[in-house]
Amino acid sequence: MTDRARFFVGYRSQWGRIRSTKTVAGIEAVLDACEAWGLLLEQTAYTLASCKHESAHTFQPIEERGKGKGRDYGEAVLVYRGKRIAYYGRGLIQISWLSNVARASVALGVDYVNHPELLLTLEHSVRVTMWGLLSGAWHARGFGLGHYINADEVDYVEARRCVNGTDHAPEIAEIARRFEAILREAA
Repeated sequence: MTDRARFFVGYRSQWGRIRSTKTVAGIEAVLDACEAWGLLLEQTAYTLASCKHESAHTFQPIEERGKGKGRDYGEAVLVYRGKRIAYYGRGLIQISWLSNVARASVALGVDYVNHPELLLTLEHSVRVTMWGLLSGAWHARGFGLGHYINADEVDYVEARRCVNGTDHAPEIAEIARRFEAILREAA
């Protein structure tokens, strides 16, 4: 279990003062989920890094900047009860595309297809994040986080494939290494 006081001392030494209690709540929610799902320290570091990057460093579920404008997934619209729904990125990990939202709906038993706004709540976003990273739902070949980060190997760069191909992979890997150091100090 992570000593939260020591964790936040380490966090502040890496990135400075945390300006929002919502950021603290988001970090706490991700740490709680990582512990509940039994993630290894390095998997927790990568999950934190992905959430930090994808949420614009807020650790709060957000809508994708531009709401997918000009992208295929942003233009794919479903009409539900007269309301047009586009499947641009939402949440801590910016889940997009109708097919991804539908898989999360089926796997977690929540109707995110017709109610994607639920992905903007911390509770739902953390659940979807954990499920997606660990199940490999967003990976082209279905590999989950354990494929890249396990007891034998830690590859933070390739782990990015569990979220979004190789987009920003080196940058997020560096954030993960920093979180790994923080988590080791707080263990």
